[in-house]
Amino acid sequence: MAMVLPELFSKYNRLTTVVTAKQLEKFRHLIKWRKNASVLEIGHAEGGNSQKSFFPYLPSDLKEYVATDLSENMIEYASKNSTLPSVTFGQLNIAAKQVPLEYLNRFDHIFGFFVMHHVRQPRQAFRNMFDMLRKDGSIFLTFFKHIPSDATLDRLAKHPEWKQYGPENFISPYYYSPNPRQQWESDLSEAGFKCYELFEDIGKYEYVDENEYDNIYQCTCTILPTIPEQEQKRFLKIYLDSTKDGKNNSVEVRDGRRILTTNYEMFIASATKI
Repeated sequence: MAMVLPELFSKYNRLTTVVTAKQLEKFRHLIKWRKNASVLEIGHAEGGNSQKSFFPYLPSDLKEYVATDLSENMIEYASKNSTLPSVTFGQLNIAAKQVPLEYLNRFDHIFGFFVMHHVRQPRQAFRNMFDMLRKDGSIFLTFFKHIPSDATLDRLAKHPEWKQYGPENFISPYYYSPNPRQQWESDLSEAGFKCYELFEDIGKYEYVDENEYDNIYQCTCTILPTIPEQEQKRFLKIYLDSTKDGKNNSVEVRDGRRILTTNYEMFIASATKI
């Protein structure tokens, strides 16, 4: 599931930057940098989150940094706006049956921020990461337990008008599971990672204003391109209104202003190929 609005995402994506910075401050001790490391990032998007939150932690002796994303539009935008001289870019489906041969046994570290909740075959994605790592290489990933818009997509999947577009295909992998954590751990183990840790991070993000909220949710509405163009505006309004239902996102009036917040539960996964 790829995002396709890089300029808009770059302008309004404050959420992932703020949360990633917070999580890196708390969990960066899990990253055991190897000398002259080769690094792969999956889900690089338009690059803003990594540039602001992650690049300051990169070691000075970095050998290479390969930034990848499923979206060709995102990678094209990122390649034109990167601040890291040594970075190279590539389009990559992390859950593909076969990753590029030149990526196999190549990387010391693989990172992915706010990505895995969009991957419909997480076990295959973990297998690919395992195969792309060198021995003793590691992964560090952050992802939602449930995407904040999951409940909305679930409702739309039952709606007579919108169910034909398959909203259920855009829901996070284990939304319907009674134990998502167990599912993710099973995927890691079955992919070959016998040495792993999975932490939980719970928090709240408050948007600057409703405009920020609406734009970031439009950018991350990965089902939108599947909706007929003449219906997209109406669908988007229904979608945005429905996400403000109080389940994961809430609206309150404070000093005459509508304040929107997202309550999130996320996993931080760290694993080593031994």
